[in-house]
Amino acid sequence: MAFQISKDELESLYYYKGLSCNKIAEMLNTSGSTILSKMKLYDIPRRDLSECKIGSNNPNYNNGDKLKEAWLRGCYSNRDVGGSNNPNYKNKLEVINCHFCGEQFTGYPSQHPGNHIFCSQNCAGKYNQSHRTGELQIGMVGYHHTVITKQKLSRCRLGKPGYKHTDEHKLKMSKILTGKKRTAATRQKMSEVMTGKWVGKLNPNWKGGISHLPYCEKFNLVFKEYIRVKFNHTCFICGISQDNSMNNQKLNGKRPYKLSIHHVNYNKDCLCDDLKCYFIPLCISCHGKTNNNREHWENIIIDKLGVD
Repeated sequence: MAFQISKDELESLYYYKGLSCNKIAEMLNTSGSTILSKMKLYDIPRRDLSECKIGSNNPNYNNGDKLKEAWLRGCYSNRDVGGSNNPNYKNKLEVINCHFCGEQFTGYPSQHPGNHIFCSQNCAGKYNQSHRTGELQIGMVGYHHTVITKQKLSRCRLGKPGYKHTDEHKLKMSKILTGKKRTAATRQKMSEVMTGKWVGKLNPNWKGGISHLPYCEKFNLVFKEYIRVKFNHTCFICGISQDNSMNNQKLNGKRPYKLSIHHVNYNKDCLCDDLKCYFIPLCISCHGKTNNNREHWENIIIDKLGVD
């Protein structure tokens, strides 16, 4: 049988006796949600929070002493006895010495746990970098993947080309960097960092020093100009003309730039040795690309030339 209670009886228990919904439900052996639904049915308004018998409205309220005692026992948190109001509070500002640089700074000890306390992220990073060695080295320095891990990484990236900037983004980057010059201090720092690195055999593009070998004597200015005229002074790969190339747009009174002449088979002596070889004009950007993955570019250019 459904629970039944009249509107007058419910109002009497709720308003005049001051019982809560849960207390009424407990007394009538039902649930609190049932009492709430009856109140909505009879359109009985709920008491405001200020009218509830909590805090100072409760006859058993004792100025919150019980709550404070409970908090001190570790059972309750109260702002009145928290932080600096707590007699056991020890987290006060102190003068601390940086463990790396030795400079003094003001801080809370609890914010710098452990024996190593630093004034900045920079000092903390330098300390970790100078003290971690072997298995604890930062990042991948000194670490080598196993063959199995390399195979897993390869399979994971199979068919997923790397991220490439859009032409619009490349143009924005070009405009931002155009005319931007590094300061003398920056150039000096870069020079000090790169001195002795990526030089000679340390460079991944090292080809045994062939860049220092001389070209064939037939590969002269007359022959180069003949190749440029043959291809109408146009870059063979990207199609940009010599006059409209990026370098000639930034002349500022300097000597006009001419397209580079590229050895398709990368043999400097092919003319003098009477070998079958091909030459094409390239802009600086495309010529730089052809110096990497040479076999790939040689096949592309030969296919585009339509020769064997």
